[in-house]
Amino acid sequence: MGNEPMNDLDRLWEATRPAPPSAEAWDRVWAGIVERIDEPVPMVAPSRGRWAAVGLVLLAQAAAVLLAVGVGRHAPAPPPPIHVEEGRLVLIRGAADAVEVADLTPRLGSAGVDAWYLVHNYFESAAAGPFVAMAE
Repeated sequence: MGNEPMNDLDRLWEATRPAPPSAEAWDRVWAGIVERIDEPVPMVAPSRGRWAAVGLVLLAQAAAVLLAVGVGRHAPAPPPPIHVEEGRLVLIRGAADAVEVADLTPRLGSAGVDAWYLVHNYFESAAAGPFVAMAE
């Protein structure tokens, strides 16, 4: 430890740690290991319960693979890209199998109608579904 003062944990460790094993004790342990290295390992036949557990694990793995393949095959195709020209105000509504794009630019007109007021009105009149409002 050098010249550092001992803290409480160090003093506790020094007071309670066991004495290290002697060289003779290590020799006995090593001799016991060497004796058992060449002993044959007894073979234990698996029980019916163990076979059932292995079968259930394999069945669960097969079900997970089939589920992943099935979900991957029936995934909907991604919607086509939507291009918004600069200066246009559009609402994009996603349905289960289609994408609806509503161009609100003609409704703006020259009357000074706030674009986001139109978006708010469109949201209120729509039934339901996810929306994205964009202005370039």
